Amino acid sequence: GAAALFRQAHGLGVSAHMVSAWNFSEGAEAVVGPLETGSLDVGNVLIVGAGAVCSALSYWLRELVTAGKWDVVDKDHVTLDNTSRGLGMFAGDAGWNDSTPARKVDLIARDIGATPHYAWYDEWIKEHDDARPDLVLPLANERAVRHLIACRYDPIVLHATTSQSWQAQFHRHISGIDDCLTCRMRDLK
Repeated sequence: GAAALFRQAHGLGVSAHMVSAWNFSEGAEAVVGPLETGSLDVGNVLIVGAGAVCSALSYWLRELVTAGKWDVVDKDHVTLDNTSRGLGMFAGDAGWNDSTPARKVDLIARDIGATPHYAWYDEWIKEHDDARPDLVLPLANERAVRHLIACRYDPIVLHATTSQSWQAQFHRHISGIDDCLTCRMRDLK
């Protein structure tokens, strides 16, 4: 799928091949899974961070029908090293050939129909302290973002990050049930 997306984004041909993620069958016998999945409605969602993990999330969200209001907060630009980790981030987005690097938040928001907020979370929350999303997805690590989110006691927080060796790390925090983000992610600054 990633190879097909890459080819399509560069104007290259993509050949049709059906493989079922449901039961791994191929061709005409491929089972597509449930025919009606409905829409993904988790209410109002705040995504904090538009890097590699968010890029993977946006790739799959494009395949789903979503409902609710989605907001994305990030103040980073695409760099060339993002292109090896971020689906949908390309050399042209990183300023290749002397173009202006794209803002990550704009790429993600465009892909999933969200509202982009070009700010760091600590800057954004000062202007939006009354924001109370139903779900917060902290996908950033810098500027004490996880600690700041933990201090707000949002109802549901599903967080993911990449480790120093680029492994995916997934966790959840339900207010009043699970330990806080800071307790789980102590070594992140």
